[in-house]
Amino acid sequence: MPSDPGYDCGRLLTRAQLNETCSVELKQVIIDGNEGSRDQTRCSRRWRSQDEKRTVSMTVGKYAKVLTKPASATDIQGAGELAYSWSDEKTPEIVWHTARVRQGEWVIDLRSIVTDGGEPLCSLEQLGKLSGGAITRIQQAG
Repeated sequence: MPSDPGYDCGRLLTRAQLNETCSVELKQVIIDGNEGSRDQTRCSRRWRSQDEKRTVSMTVGKYAKVLTKPASATDIQGAGELAYSWSDEKTPEIVWHTARVRQGEWVIDLRSIVTDGGEPLCSLEQLGKLSGGAITRIQQAG
């Protein structure tokens, strides 16, 4: 489980899976220096586009509290106990496209972040598919 010391978060989602599902070519993974060191956030990874203007990020955490579902969110079918996706425009050029899947206390947030006003690297549908697969891998490990 991601809460176990030494757990390899790379087994949850790989660059190859992102490249294939989203039809993109991403740079190597960047592992957040805090990965595994916080009580709630166990995995924190990013993959950037070749021009570094767009990012896909994954955070995996263990949360006892209920996370708020945005009013604009759409349900994702067949992924975890609770799964939904939404887009959040931070500025006209910065948009976060997020899929969130919860299974028990585990929550995966998978985001395709646009910082140049362009299209996301992964669609909400693709993010939902990828995050559903990652939550399944957590379940299989348990």
